[in-house]
Amino acid sequence: PAWYTDPARMYADREIDAVVNLTPIQVHADTTLAALRAGKHVYCEKPVAGSVVGAEGLRDEAARRGLVLVCAPSVLL
Repeated sequence: PAWYTDPARMYADREIDAVVNLTPIQVHADTTLAALRAGKHVYCEKPVAGSVVGAEGLRDEAARRGLVLVCAPSVLL
């Protein structure tokens, strides 16, 4: 499997369908947005964004692109 030190190169890889976002909380929203804009499905650790408005924006971006966006935990505890 390939590995990357440059997120832009990873996002450009057409063989990658989905991204698991395990970045620090402060960059969750930016990282998720970049992946969505690159056409990748995203599974993100919580919180997905720093605000409800930010989370709604990510939800809307995924919907516009026909992508799946999931935030952990993905099951009801």
